Amino acid sequence: MLYKARLCSIVLLMSVLAACGDNNETTAVTSVDGQENQPVLNASENLQAAERSVVELTATVQSQDQNAVVAYAWFPTNEDKVFFGDEGRSNESVLSLKLPQVNQDTVVEFVVQAQFSDNTVLEDRVEIEIRNTFENALPIVKVAATPVQSDNRLLASACESTDTDGTIQGYQWRNETLKITYEESGCNLNVQLPNSPESKTYTFRAVATDNEEGVGFTLFEVTTPDRSVNTAPVIQNARALPEPVRPGESLSLQVSATDANGDALFYRWAQTGGASVQLVNADKASAQVLIPSDLANQALTFRIEVSDRENFSISTDQRDVVANVRANTDQTASLLDCLQAPTRSGCPLAGLLATPPLGTGQPGGQQISAGQCTPFYGGGVNGLGYAHLLGAMHEHTAYSDGQANTDPLQVYQQTRERGMDFVMSSDHSDNLAIPLALPDTSNCTSNPLSCLISDPDNLGNSLSKWQSTLRQANQVTGESLGLFTAMRGFEWTSDRFGHANVYLSKNNINAKAGPGYVVSMDLFWQWFVLSPQLGGGGDGLMVFNHPGREDAIHSVLLQIGEGLGQATRMAGALNALNVFRQGDPAYAFNDFKYIAPADYRVVGLEVFGKGDEYDTDGKFGSWYGHALDKGWYLGPVGSEDHHATDWGGSSLPKTVVIARNNTQAEIREAFLARRFYTVAQQENALRIRFDAVQGEQRHPMGSRIGTRNPTVQLEFDVRSVDPLDSLQGVSVELFSSQSGPSRNSQMNYVPLAAQPAKTGQFSVAPTEGKNWYFLRVKRGDRIVAVSAPIWVFQGANPLPECVL
Repeated sequence: MLYKARLCSIVLLMSVLAACGDNNETTAVTSVDGQENQPVLNASENLQAAERSVVELTATVQSQDQNAVVAYAWFPTNEDKVFFGDEGRSNESVLSLKLPQVNQDTVVEFVVQAQFSDNTVLEDRVEIEIRNTFENALPIVKVAATPVQSDNRLLASACESTDTDGTIQGYQWRNETLKITYEESGCNLNVQLPNSPESKTYTFRAVATDNEEGVGFTLFEVTTPDRSVNTAPVIQNARALPEPVRPGESLSLQVSATDANGDALFYRWAQTGGASVQLVNADKASAQVLIPSDLANQALTFRIEVSDRENFSISTDQRDVVANVRANTDQTASLLDCLQAPTRSGCPLAGLLATPPLGTGQPGGQQISAGQCTPFYGGGVNGLGYAHLLGAMHEHTAYSDGQANTDPLQVYQQTRERGMDFVMSSDHSDNLAIPLALPDTSNCTSNPLSCLISDPDNLGNSLSKWQSTLRQANQVTGESLGLFTAMRGFEWTSDRFGHANVYLSKNNINAKAGPGYVVSMDLFWQWFVLSPQLGGGGDGLMVFNHPGREDAIHSVLLQIGEGLGQATRMAGALNALNVFRQGDPAYAFNDFKYIAPADYRVVGLEVFGKGDEYDTDGKFGSWYGHALDKGWYLGPVGSEDHHATDWGGSSLPKTVVIARNNTQAEIREAFLARRFYTVAQQENALRIRFDAVQGEQRHPMGSRIGTRNPTVQLEFDVRSVDPLDSLQGVSVELFSSQSGPSRNSQMNYVPLAAQPAKTGQFSVAPTEGKNWYFLRVKRGDRIVAVSAPIWVFQGANPLPECVL
């Protein structure tokens, strides 16, 4: 049935069409019933048609006078059920329309208007029933919009939209109030709304199109701020970076604030506590403070005031900021220091007191354990001021058994070019003191010396490989202007006990030049805790390498034990040689025998190496968990262990440290704090956060927490720095000392809890005493990342801060 035609007067055609059409309001018409020769406008008959079919609506005019039609306009009366867009509008007498897809039979209404030469307008309407005939679910559009900012900028996202039987191919954003279609074609909208002193409300439409050309949408409203009344600015955040700050560094005081009225803002920084320091740019959003070189271990407090009045008389917001000044992490003792305090850390006498008696397997002396303190963490609630630095570790060159004609400088340069933040090389110490190389013969080049001499192009370096490695590391670190850090290490290699990397030490030790190769690890531990001034490694950091791989003796003993066991069973006799069935007691670093005075600087264990995942082949299903249960305080390391020339390659695992700055001292501090994690091969973009949260205090991975609370909240967050990585199939498993082999019938390490999510939390109830918790991140069944633990000492007071 056709609606009765109506008449309205207009002055200009386009204004009438806008008023009658685009605003979805009925045009006021004057009834002309009874007038002779009045023209009649007829739209098409009401009709039914299938979705995705094409229909034509034709307007006809019956007129007996000379009053001609000069313009037509077609448009839908509203689009809250079905969205037609520009295709639903026409300025011709015929509207050719491809019907969009619907989820159910839906009736829509179209209006046609005709303007005549005497400036009158007639209007008629027609209904179309769109039949649901096509099997395709429309996208479900979900929009999250932040409040309109003080400068009238709107930020909205439809990225959480879904399509249950397909994929979303594109987006469209429309301001229905202003009849504007924005250029943004992605799922995020960032647009500037018109400025106005009064608050205004706008209706927006977010449209998503799926792979079957189905269109889904949602309507939402946003309101701009009311600027007719002045309001005070609001401080969004204020902070001091870096956190903590070191003596001699520049501290940056930063504030960000907004003003609902869009007024210019004025700033005023002032110091309110701590040793007096000089403020620079105190009237700017970012002020600077140079920390005196003799200032350490105290808090400086500052107050920031922000106003939209230059005299700060009214309309002001303020906040306090605390900057923690901590001593430099490089605590090398000078001769004068040692004369004044002979037993201080780093002095020869302190090293002598810590030297273990031969044959005891345990160093003597009193050294602090990692379990007696917790690292300082000045990152606040969100870890501001700390960066996740991606690094390549355990690299080899022709200075030991890597590819011929390679040197550490090539490692450092290539890893820097490939986007690493840091690199740690570790050629074998077996031949560091001699010019000979031990490369795989298949790696030899045409140079006949390349299989014999470590650096045939620079014989001087071959004669001083340990010192040359340090010079090359310092060269690349200096060239990178603080954006890259190259560090030296070495690999201690025993084919009985295992291999270990020592990084950042002044000295090195060769396992094959003493009893450490097959007899005892005592000499290594004595060297490791001895002062570097006495030739020891008391300044180095140690990592257990590829645990369980060096099993030449162990595997033979196991085979003998198995053979004896079968023989004695067949003979019906007791197996008196059961010791063989236990294998070699020295296997895997004496079964990870705990050496207490060394534990502060024994920081890691390799869980990924080359292209492999080592950990789950370990004792009870986790070398990592086993070593933690033996008493060590270890984080997980991703080891490249690379002997060719693909250093820093994406096919090799990496280690990520959470450090205050990209310097050797700060990276060393992060390792000592166990504030690091590892990502598997092809996972360079993966980043994880793992914190214990107690009230307003956040303790990151590596923390040691004393608490009397019955439960502890552990939060995790897995993300990717690759915007194309949606982290599909990611899940998280929580392992604990409570899930070890002594706590379950399987005699294996099994997850304490698991969540199929990228973010979330676990609530755990620690047992009395020491507990550890770490995360494994998976994509499907593949382990792709492992976190450092958080240690919780249940029933203990909070631990003091570690002094490096």
